Amino acid sequence: MIPQSLLDFFRETSDILRQALIYAGSVVSVALLLYIRALYLQKRHPGKKFDWILLEFKIPKDNIKTPKAMEHVLAGIYSMHNGLAPEEKWWMGKIEYWMSLEMASSREGIRFFIYLPAKFREMVEGSFLSQYPGGEIAETEDYIKEMPPNLPNEEYDFWGTGFKFDKPNPYPIRTYTYFFEEGKSKEEERRIDPITTMSEIMSALKDNERIWVQLLIKPAEPEAEFFFAGKPGKREWRREGEKIISEITGIKKEEKKSPIGSFAESATLFARNLAAAPYEPPVWPEAEKNGMKQEGRRLTAAEHDTIKAIENKTSKLGYETTIRFLYIDSKTEFTKNNAYAMMGAFRQFTDKKLNTLKPDKRSLTLPLPPRYFFIRKWDLLKKKRRLYKHYIKRSFLHPALGKPPILTIEEIATIYHPPVSELVTASGLREIKATKGAPPANLPIG
Repeated sequence: MIPQSLLDFFRETSDILRQALIYAGSVVSVALLLYIRALYLQKRHPGKKFDWILLEFKIPKDNIKTPKAMEHVLAGIYSMHNGLAPEEKWWMGKIEYWMSLEMASSREGIRFFIYLPAKFREMVEGSFLSQYPGGEIAETEDYIKEMPPNLPNEEYDFWGTGFKFDKPNPYPIRTYTYFFEEGKSKEEERRIDPITTMSEIMSALKDNERIWVQLLIKPAEPEAEFFFAGKPGKREWRREGEKIISEITGIKKEEKKSPIGSFAESATLFARNLAAAPYEPPVWPEAEKNGMKQEGRRLTAAEHDTIKAIENKTSKLGYETTIRFLYIDSKTEFTKNNAYAMMGAFRQFTDKKLNTLKPDKRSLTLPLPPRYFFIRKWDLLKKKRRLYKHYIKRSFLHPALGKPPILTIEEIATIYHPPVSELVTASGLREIKATKGAPPANLPIG
């Protein structure tokens, strides 16, 4: 027979556990509801509370600026970051400002656009014209309105995809610094504009063909994921870069300890060595340098290059970046040749030792394998309609689907920049035909 005291103990313990589970379940349920509410508010926020405008940037006729100038532009517009507090993001449903850098081509030529909140117009114009003084920038009609609001339809079809990284964010893609290399002499220099391939393809379109490229950018600043997560810290992708470097080198980052903790650890180690002194030599911690435990190994040349590339990327300003590409044509003449050519143009940014921009299967407009015969057509139509909707609305991936890749200003400038005139001969570029000059000094007035 079980003693009554033991039965009472089990009864009280089970009551405590039941109450604890109810409390924990309530906390989790409330947190989940708040999270879902925040996602809902954030989804409704973008198109209604920002006053959007579309600017067209006309390229200087003789542009000699390399992509480095666009890198300075992107650094200048980074100040659109509004530094939301966690409670603003997760309780009020507010979101960070963003912009869209776009290239659109048709038989009429290639055009460069910036889609942005109107409040940032002066900042963007100043940033662009400070680096490209011979250019022009002005508000224009949305080129998207040239096409129907829903594609595909009976007249038009398209092929497209979004892009994501093959490896974690700290690994960079190949940037313009690879294409622009200075030599000891003019003959030894290598100067290839990475936008050349794209511009040549986009300049050769016919009648109903369109190629649209979109880069939505939003500053990737430190932030706490939830309102109860504490103070914002170093951005996750930078910490991830440090972790990758530590794994490559075998040198671990030493965690900072409080003065009390450090004193206690030192005192314990000293007492241990003092007690063992008659029997064995003292044992002290590994040599440290700049807060790093020196447990590394000899690195290969490739590993040195990888570390250097990661350190270079994590030292620069980063943007959360959603990249999309569409090729549109009439159904009667539709061919995927130009679409595949553009995909090849994106492959030039691939560095197999570092990172790759590859199609995101969630948006890639390819049918399912044949074994899904009954839903292949329906699934393909759904993916196309969703991709087209996201493009024309200039919307980021929904937070529930994960975060977009983080590209630095150097990486973005490699993909989106005014072509260097002496290196790009594409005939379809929409350039300024005449430059504006000051009036002559002897101009009669009155």
